[in-house]
Amino acid sequence: PNVATCANTGEKHLLHRAYRDLDGNMYYRGKMLIKVEEEL
Repeated sequence: PNVATCANTGEKHLLHRAYRDLDGNMYYRGKMLIKVEEEL
C-alpha cells in the first residue's frame, strides 16, 4: 500500500483514507473532519 505523510500533522497514513492522529482527531486530505472534545 502507498503510505503518505500529512503535511499538517506529520502523521503517516494510507493514501485516500481518513485517519486519526494521536489525540483522536480525524483527518482526511489534510483537513480535520472530527475534532475530539477536550475533557475538563
